[in-house]
Amino acid sequence: ADDNKPAVVQKWDESKAQIALFNAATYREGLGQLKAALKNREHYIELWPKSKDTEAAFLSVVDLHVKQGAYLKAIKLLEEYERDNMRSQSKFLMAEGRIVDIYAKMKKTNDVRRMNKRIFEYFDQLPRRQQTALEKPALAAAAQANLLAIEPDWNEFRRLKLYWGVPPSPERFKGSLADKGRALEVVQKKYVQTVALGAPELAICALQ
Repeated sequence: ADDNKPAVVQKWDESKAQIALFNAATYREGLGQLKAALKNREHYIELWPKSKDTEAAFLSVVDLHVKQGAYLKAIKLLEEYERDNMRSQSKFLMAEGRIVDIYAKMKKTNDVRRMNKRIFEYFDQLPRRQQTALEKPALAAAAQANLLAIEPDWNEFRRLKLYWGVPPSPERFKGSLADKGRALEVVQKKYVQTVALGAPELAICALQ
């Protein structure tokens, strides 16, 4: 009689499936199974492109590519992320900062310098209220770029020497002292801007 009983259909719990797949990727990454973790993450994004955790999964894909040395793939994904999030200053700057980190790993100093200049110019043109509303990863990228923007001014300050001239002249000495003082004011102003971004660990570096 039991043979005629209809089979019980198991109900698929989508939320549990999401959690299971997300956690599986995290677990495999922890074990060093990077290719399997990457496959899990990409499958998650494919199944649930609108999930609240999809963005985290996407950025995890970027990190997994970086860990595997696929730097250009990671950069390409971050550029895609930037295009999709142009309206969010925080997300855009966070992605820019990640690209800088990848170029640093690749030891591409010219690209690091180029990207930091781009970040500095982007941040500098934002209204003050938008600057102060940025999330921490975006602020960190902006602070790093701001700090590097100080470097030429700091080098100029160090280049300027106090001198009396030949023959010694108090007026020449006063003039050289004034030049060095003005150069120091420029450095201090930019340094204060870096500290104001709320990234003191980066600002401290400006003193070294």
